[in-house]
Amino acid sequence: GLRTRIGIIDSGCGNNLSSGNHPDLDGQLSHFLTYSGSPGFDYVGHGTHIAGIIAGTTTSRVIGPMGYFKGAGAAPGSKLAISDALIALPFPPSTGFQGMIQDIASTGTHLCNNSWNDGEGSGIGYHPNCAIWDSAVRNTDIGYSGEWPISIVFSAGNRGPGPQTITSPKEAKNIITVGALGNYLTGSPDEPIDLSSRGPCIDGRIAPLIAAPGEEVISTWPETDFSSGSGTSSAAAHATGVLALMKEWWDERLTHPVSPAMLKGIAVLSTDIITEQIPDPAVGWGRINFSQFQPLYPSGQKFDRGYVFTAPGERWTARLITQDLHKPVDIVLCWTDPPASPGATPALVNNLDLICYNNGQQYWGNNFAGVFSESSALPDNLNNLERIRLETPERSMNLDVMATSLMGDGVPENSILLDQDFALVVKNAYLVTESPGIHLEKLKYGKSGPVEFIVTDNSEPPPTTLTVEATSFFANDSLNIQCSPLYDNSGVYSAGFELTDHEPGLVTEDSDIVVLRFPNSVETQEKTLLVDAVKPDFLKITFMDVNATSADLLIETTEFSYCTVKYRKV
Repeated sequence: GLRTRIGIIDSGCGNNLSSGNHPDLDGQLSHFLTYSGSPGFDYVGHGTHIAGIIAGTTTSRVIGPMGYFKGAGAAPGSKLAISDALIALPFPPSTGFQGMIQDIASTGTHLCNNSWNDGEGSGIGYHPNCAIWDSAVRNTDIGYSGEWPISIVFSAGNRGPGPQTITSPKEAKNIITVGALGNYLTGSPDEPIDLSSRGPCIDGRIAPLIAAPGEEVISTWPETDFSSGSGTSSAAAHATGVLALMKEWWDERLTHPVSPAMLKGIAVLSTDIITEQIPDPAVGWGRINFSQFQPLYPSGQKFDRGYVFTAPGERWTARLITQDLHKPVDIVLCWTDPPASPGATPALVNNLDLICYNNGQQYWGNNFAGVFSESSALPDNLNNLERIRLETPERSMNLDVMATSLMGDGVPENSILLDQDFALVVKNAYLVTESPGIHLEKLKYGKSGPVEFIVTDNSEPPPTTLTVEATSFFANDSLNIQCSPLYDNSGVYSAGFELTDHEPGLVTEDSDIVVLRFPNSVETQEKTLLVDAVKPDFLKITFMDVNATSADLLIETTEFSYCTVKYRKV
């Protein structure tokens, strides 16, 4: 989470200062938002506890159960913008919930944790407050005519274990709602805790979306203390930290940041399936796990808001090329739906459907028998996230996204009144769309070494080979690269070349810009990569907090860098 700023709407954090706070949060806090009527510090401790779960650094080196440090956050490199709105008088503050989210977004956050409820009750359906949060995911500033998006995480609530006990406003559609699990400390990492609120929503939608550890979670407490707590508050904080890592990982490898809809899809594909049937009313699609979904060529496995439906019946089509025939192919469609009218049942406004054609069968989104999709022609008319998980995929499959009905303005920043965009993410398959694509492992490389990539091309019939031209801007060198089919007749091609300071290979200089160009019958596709060849200079190393068993090392360099410290006992 080194490049991520996370918003937390809660009770503040410690002394609400960036220094002199809890040792495991000192330096993590970039912004504080204090509201009228609050005392100016976290007198209840809840916000400090949540902050530690998300971004605790273990600086205090206090050993906890099982030998782990207390205060270890999921994203310890992230910066936090913290609000004390929950202890304001009145609550919500005079600007309302809309003002709360607008304030936190103004700090530059693109991800916000909310481990609280609005006091309206549980199992009450689509409350007017749900519409506020649904709208904010697309645009946090109602006075701004463009987009100011944010991914919003909410705890599911602590009203379980009965069904339909999701607390308000967590029956909103565009948020990420998190249920609570046990953990290895309690001996039940796959089991939902009793108090965790259960779905479904009143209109039958899936909630919670995912689950995370939330039982006896030890985290920071005001001043220098630690405290153990159980509930979906802790689970939501855990998920927020993991989502921050996911967003950073994907954003570093893509030319545009992932949208909230795409991050929601990534979250679903990054779960451990821990139930015999998915989705599950207690844990949704499963337990979030950062290591579950890190594809080699990320841009080749996603489609993020590149198409807008403007009429019912429209279809967007693509082909899926399976990578490993011995593993399932997993597909998630998600869209940021317009807010519904209060009390709407169902709350879905724009209805899209996901359809995949495999082994002569049709598979529609969210039709599951156990943990795999079953063939059917039953559309989901409730959810704005649809999933297909194929147990025995073919090498090549066709995929449709269909606008079944459009009843609202899904893209309010344009002039079209009835429309909807969407995000699509696939696991264990390449996505071949109408437009050609060049897909890299990353966007920044050293001056020397290999660059490997794939090309997707929807031409019919697929050509036997493709040629991609690579050009270095400053070194003024060029290279024609022959690309071979990754699989027969797939439209997916692989190739690579060497970055170097002399031929053979593509000659580059430090801070060079390399452009890859691939022309086909539809359009010319370009992809740009950056060359960062000069190693950072070492400035100094400082030893801090040295004692008999440990020491902290501060290593300073001329630019941001990763380093490895090797040591031995003498």
